[in-house]
Amino acid sequence: ESGDFIHPDYKIPIFSLYGTVRTPTPKMMETFDVLLFDLQDLGCRIYTFITTLLYVMQECARHNKQIIILDRPNPAGREVEGFSLRKGWESFVGAAEFPMRHGLTVGEMALYYKSHFALDVDLKVIKMKGYDPQKKPGFGWPSDRAWVNPSPNAPTLNMARAYSGTVMIEGTTLSEGRGTTRALELVGASDINY
Repeated sequence: ESGDFIHPDYKIPIFSLYGTVRTPTPKMMETFDVLLFDLQDLGCRIYTFITTLLYVMQECARHNKQIIILDRPNPAGREVEGFSLRKGWESFVGAAEFPMRHGLTVGEMALYYKSHFALDVDLKVIKMKGYDPQKKPGFGWPSDRAWVNPSPNAPTLNMARAYSGTVMIEGTTLSEGRGTTRALELVGASDINY
């Protein structure tokens, strides 16, 4: 988690939506006219960036602000797997009733949210050029693009592809490797006998 601060060079406020609040406050919403959303999702329902997307879209609708989504590839590709979240179980790690591995890009998720929640929001999605999620060998991630980790425990493209399964280990006594160079790619514990 992180706090708010003033940018040292530009002297503008930087607001954290992963600190004391998860949803933009009215004070935050007063500081801009257009919100630009440019975050890399992992293609999994419980990755909190897409919940943040919903929360900022809802606030943009309430405050009559435009939101522009810079679409990005889904590193897990178009595969859809897992059960859909049950209605009434929504949280920061599950914003709506869609499967664990959802197969959508961030822009497509924004369009889904707008429709599903009937949001009256000024939404614009900047689509990717030349993106083909079915194309081999990338299957969602263009093979000519380097992976840049969107968060500390998302260090590799392989992690992004395994995440929708390995993240379920968090609720057990096993380790999913957080803090290692292979976080969420490996599962284990020191007391497991092979």
